[in-house]
Amino acid sequence: MSLRARIVLVFAAAALLLMAIIGLPAALIVSLIDQQYRAVIREKHDTAWLRSIEVASIPLVRQARFVANDPGVGSARSSSDAASASARLVEIMKDAEKVTALTRIDLVGKDAQLVASSDGLRAETPLIDAAAVFSEMTERSSAAVTGIAQHPSGALVAVASIPLPEGGLVAVAGPITDAVSRFADVLAADIFVTDTKSKLLASTKPALWAKIGAMAGGLDSIHDYTADHRHFKMVPTAIRNA
Repeated sequence: MSLRARIVLVFAAAALLLMAIIGLPAALIVSLIDQQYRAVIREKHDTAWLRSIEVASIPLVRQARFVANDPGVGSARSSSDAASASARLVEIMKDAEKVTALTRIDLVGKDAQLVASSDGLRAETPLIDAAAVFSEMTERSSAAVTGIAQHPSGALVAVASIPLPEGGLVAVAGPITDAVSRFADVLAADIFVTDTKSKLLASTKPALWAKIGAMAGGLDSIHDYTADHRHFKMVPTAIRNA
């Protein structure tokens, strides 16, 4: 799923004897002599990350289906009433807070342009690259496409998109927290998701980043370090959400 957040960096830090090198979908920025081994690792990384996003997005897919079948949303779309549609999306988000944390809901037309959003007039374009999502839905005959995007606020979010019967799609975004936690469980490590300037976007242990974050700037290979009287490896990974 090609989204606006093209590249983010993920730093995985784990105790040396406990580290399992299974990571995110991208080229690991490490110095490995064995290219074949590197390719195998990348394949494992891709599978693990995509699975983490897929599982974490299940509640988002459920909410997207609710929006797609909501009479209020359908009526507003039929009458091209963007204001009413946006207002209804806000109501749905508030109701969903009891069971699922949501960040934003977008309605996108067949032309890949934003029709309405829970962010209202603040939203000018969809969170996702809608044209790319439409293409993926067609290629994979997929009822749902999941991935990540960056909200205008700067927060990294998980997004689930489903097609609408009459054309267009609905995209529901929520915090990336669950996906990162699931991935950390697979990796048996602490995960730090940053932008390319090492600004922390999500983490399983923010307090540790305060101690090791300064070492991350410009880091492009596996780095050994000591913190809290333990020896660690920091593994930076550039991930492309495409």
